[in-house]
Amino acid sequence: MSKPLLSRAIFRAAAGLIIGCVLMSSACRQDPGEADEPNKPPVVSAPSRQGSPGPQLSVTADTPLKIDAVHVSPQIKESIPEAPLEWAKEIVCQLGENYRKAGQQNPQKSFTVAKAEIAGLAPLETGSAALNHDIVMYRLKWRLYADHPENMIMQSGLIIENGALTEKSCEGDTFLILVRFCGDTPEDVWERINILTSEQIKAKYSLPVLLEKYGSPYTAACMEEFSAWKAQGGEIPVKGARSER
Repeated sequence: MSKPLLSRAIFRAAAGLIIGCVLMSSACRQDPGEADEPNKPPVVSAPSRQGSPGPQLSVTADTPLKIDAVHVSPQIKESIPEAPLEWAKEIVCQLGENYRKAGQQNPQKSFTVAKAEIAGLAPLETGSAALNHDIVMYRLKWRLYADHPENMIMQSGLIIENGALTEKSCEGDTFLILVRFCGDTPEDVWERINILTSEQIKAKYSLPVLLEKYGSPYTAACMEEFSAWKAQGGEIPVKGARSER
C-alpha cells in the first residue's frame, strides 16, 4: 500500500482521538522531533491477563522506542499472519513513542515508557469473504509499561492495570481492517484499509439500515470501509502480478 493511501487510512481512523499518532510509518525508526504539547500525548484509536508482571525497565527517557522492542508473545507470533502483526506493532510502537515524549514534558509528573506490548491480536468473524479476497478485522489489545504509571495521562477509555496503561475493554477497543487478496496472484497480497475504535464502529456502523443490510456492525465496517478504500484509489492486484510483500 502506498504511503499516501496508508496516511489517509490512519488519519481517518484517528479522527475521534489525538492526531499525532498517524505518522506511524517513520517515527519509530528515528529520533523524535519537536516535543508535543505538554500533557497531551497523541493516542491511537484503540485479553487482559491478570497477575502478569510488567517487563523489566531497560531504556531511558531519551531512548526512542523501536518496532523491534514491541513485545509479542510466541502464541501471537505463531497464530497471526505477518501483515496484520507488523501493522499492530507499528501502531503500538508509535503509541509508546508518543507517550514517551509526553513523559518528559512535566518535571513534576514525569515518567519513562520502557516497554510496549501487544497483549492480544485476534481475528473477528465478519462473514466478508469473497471469491478472490477476504476482508479481515483484527482486535488489538496493547499495554504500555512505565516507571511511574500513575503519572501517565489517561484519555477516555484507558486505565492502569497491573502497572501498565491499557484499554478498559478486557479484549481491546482498537480494530484493524485489512484485505487479503488470494487466488489470482502467486502469493497472498495484503492491503491496509483502516483503523477503527469500538466507539467509531458503534456510532457509524450500528445504524438500522446497515444492520439490516449486513447483520453485524463489524461486517458493515469491513464492507463499507473496503468500498471507501476502493473509491479512494485502492488498487486490486492484477492477475499474474507478483507481490513484493
